[in-house]
Amino acid sequence: MRVVGEGARVTGQELVARRLPGCSGRGSLITGTPSARRGAEATSRRCTAALVLALLSLLSIPPLSGFVGKLEVFKAAIDADQVWLAIVAVVNTVVSLFYYLRVIAPTVLEAPHEVRTPGPGSAHALTIALCAATVATVGFGVAAEPLLRVAESVTMIGT
Repeated sequence: MRVVGEGARVTGQELVARRLPGCSGRGSLITGTPSARRGAEATSRRCTAALVLALLSLLSIPPLSGFVGKLEVFKAAIDADQVWLAIVAVVNTVVSLFYYLRVIAPTVLEAPHEVRTPGPGSAHALTIALCAATVATVGFGVAAEPLLRVAESVTMIGT
């Protein structure tokens, strides 16, 4: 993957390090005490797992929340006699698989890089935010039916 204007190759791990403050790419070249190294490596694994889970949700993999959203859009398009639109959306989903896998594969499979230790307090806050986002992504996907029934009843009350 090329960054426009820089001419340098950016790996998925570097993408995690650049996009998520406090996250660092996987690696073993960490300075500091052994406990600081373990903490940085654990934070890196959590960041990588959260990135992969978010991208899989965007790919509409069940039981993640992205699957429920796309399924509802597809059903609405078919119910409105817009089958062609549903077909275009499915093809678009298949095409997006290529682009998401270009980020996921290097993030998970490449050799380790240097890891920066997160600043004080940022690792704890980042862990809480990642856990909340991960639980929400999986939770909304697993509990989709009850949530959709509640949303439907609310829209019926509003009319």
